[in-house]
Amino acid sequence: GKLLLEYVAPYLTLDGLVLMLANDLPIIILNNLDANTSSDQLGEPRVVPNPDHRYSWAAFLDPSIITVNDAIAKDAVASAIFDLVAKDMRIPREVVVRALVTTSTDQHGRPVLSVADPFIAAFLMGQLYFANRYEIADGPPVHVSATSVVVLAIDHGLCSQLYDEYKDEDEGMLYLDGFIACNSILCQLLATTSLTRSRPPNDDDMMTTWTKAFELWDSDPADDDAGSGGGGGGGGLSSHTFRRYCDQTYGVQLHVALKFMKHEDSYRREISQRRHVHAKYILPLLPSFTLDDDDVASPTTTSHHVTCSSVGNGQTLSLADYPHVVAMPAGDRTLHDILVKERPGRGDIQAMLLNVAQCLAHLHGCGIVHGDVKALNVLRVHHQLKLIDLDAATPVGEFFQRSTCTSGILPPEMFVHLDTTTAMRQHYDAYCRQAGDATGAAAMWRQHRPRSGYVVRLDPVADSQPSQRNNSVELPYALIPMSPSMDIWAFGCLVYLLATGLHLIPTDIHLNIPAEHMAVAATWTDLALDVKLEANVDDIAARDLLRRLLRVDPAHRISMAAALEHPYFTAQTCDNVSLDDGGDEAFCAIEEKKPPTVSHIPDKIHVHAACDYDDIALKCREPSPSLVVETSPLVTPTQVTNEGLEAEQCRSHPTLSTQNTMLLDHDPHLTRPHPDESSPSFVLLPMSRVHAIPFVGNDAAIWTSFVSHFHSTCHAVAAAMAAGLPIDAPLKQLNHGHSLYLYLLDDVTGDLVPSTTATTSSSAASSSVYPIEIRPTDLEFLAMSLPLALAGLATF
Repeated sequence: GKLLLEYVAPYLTLDGLVLMLANDLPIIILNNLDANTSSDQLGEPRVVPNPDHRYSWAAFLDPSIITVNDAIAKDAVASAIFDLVAKDMRIPREVVVRALVTTSTDQHGRPVLSVADPFIAAFLMGQLYFANRYEIADGPPVHVSATSVVVLAIDHGLCSQLYDEYKDEDEGMLYLDGFIACNSILCQLLATTSLTRSRPPNDDDMMTTWTKAFELWDSDPADDDAGSGGGGGGGGLSSHTFRRYCDQTYGVQLHVALKFMKHEDSYRREISQRRHVHAKYILPLLPSFTLDDDDVASPTTTSHHVTCSSVGNGQTLSLADYPHVVAMPAGDRTLHDILVKERPGRGDIQAMLLNVAQCLAHLHGCGIVHGDVKALNVLRVHHQLKLIDLDAATPVGEFFQRSTCTSGILPPEMFVHLDTTTAMRQHYDAYCRQAGDATGAAAMWRQHRPRSGYVVRLDPVADSQPSQRNNSVELPYALIPMSPSMDIWAFGCLVYLLATGLHLIPTDIHLNIPAEHMAVAATWTDLALDVKLEANVDDIAARDLLRRLLRVDPAHRISMAAALEHPYFTAQTCDNVSLDDGGDEAFCAIEEKKPPTVSHIPDKIHVHAACDYDDIALKCREPSPSLVVETSPLVTPTQVTNEGLEAEQCRSHPTLSTQNTMLLDHDPHLTRPHPDESSPSFVLLPMSRVHAIPFVGNDAAIWTSFVSHFHSTCHAVAAAMAAGLPIDAPLKQLNHGHSLYLYLLDDVTGDLVPSTTATTSSSAASSSVYPIEIRPTDLEFLAMSLPLALAGLATF
């Protein structure tokens, strides 16, 4: 027979409908109470089917069975049911909703959503979602930290929100400009591909594609058939047509990432800092319920009942402590995952680092310091890498706005040594006063206690709410204003990681430095860094870039804009770079901030007798007692072998002839020595092994970088000589403190004698003494040769 509810429903009030439905629900809530359990010690509630119900809930949702008073909305009744059961049974509301919506059926076994009218079905589905639109994915979050949680979700409301935002207010239709604006946001949700295997479409291509799509869908007669009044060539799209377009173009399920944040300041920075940067470089925020107001109003209660699976233990993680939410496109993989799971090659790594450098250069150009540049905060989205996690971003010149950080990527100036008990006490008071209780103080101290006497220069009140801040706390150290140099050091750590597979300094899984390594991180020297780079970085162009990024003095670190012009990036993969005739073009190219275009070595670079030694000695006389120039006869590789000298002795004491001096000659018209003369011809190169001319691969990039620096060093030496100043300091900077190598030139052909084909009477001796190593400490040789080398450079 029929239900009583079918007869009386049109005459009942909302409360009456709720009362009748609550007495015949398809579920029962069990709290697992036993005789020894008090009411305040409830067990974990369980939802089980009600075997005795009469399907009143399914009949109520079916419009063909039960109708209600026109003044009462069925969605209001359903919402009241959810609230009543959750309150009475002390169970999360979402558990009740899921049980009544997804598991309930009618008497014929059909799901209740299939029998409900479309409006009430959409409402019920919305009740399953966070903020009535986000279907949070099952499984653990993609990121969990002390200050934020990131989960993946499907956004069921984005298309409707975009349509409402960009439609014409008067006619209620979406026209071309609004259609393009909607697509510019939705295209960020397209499926991602590998960074280096696909080229993203440019803006012109996308505009053309969207314009053609609008014309196609505007002429679709389906809207007229549906009676919507849009489409059919009417000049605009209805909401129905736009929804079908979105489903076909972007998919029915739009995947996004939701970031739940604990602190309001971090939430505001995430939003405000993105207003100044381009979405090409920083992961943008999507329109959502959190971004309706220009004053960045935060929904402080929206995540109160949201939970997600925790990692490993099968339990749930409540997001009640993370009330501030933003929505972003769901990326493909972080740079960390790319490194671990895809094992990119050298060319791919170079392209990815260039992409990250471009992002940082743009951010710095906007006056913002990211503050947390690491592989986990670089995300691949729609063919390219973008920076994420801007809750630590700070305007240049302001203090770091977080009380925590990733210590493994901090530069040395961010560490300070507390060498007195008074300083230790001040540091303890500064942090533990913010905790509020003993438990919080103990947790705070575990995180910020000195390690090997060192701490990080942070503001302990940065993350506190304004009402909770104790601004009278005195710190035992001075805070350092944020500057791009901090990101540059962190980028250097990233380059080192990608080039070697190692962290610059040992860290834990959170990239924080253990106590036993804290002193090293705080007391880096340029020499120690150089030794580490020399030992671990094989790519010479990458090593040269790292030397410029990882400088102890922040003022000496290369800017990101200048880093983009470094040969490591401008030479692309270094496979197509060769050397042209002329070092000056390379110098000018770098000065004008464009990649050098050189194809081969300058013609006839050689060394020959040029002038009397006494004249050169007079010009190179050094007044400083730190550099005394002495001379002795020039020793050639053949002479070394014939005379039986030790290889190490030859490398340690390269000397000059008392009759002849060395001149780098680039002029093909200068007179070469006669083949019968005893003066050999040499070329000075930065590579210890040269197998082919013209240079290819890394040799080409090394040569381009070396020529530029060699030219500036020669000028510095000449300037010091002209001013009567010591020249040992600029000499030590030649080739960035690395050895140079002296190669023979064939006296007949003028070709360089490669290291693999040099011949002497003893092959063993030849392999150890050729090419001749000129060490940075061999100031005698450098002082005697560089003035004439400068003159040789001036000839082309």
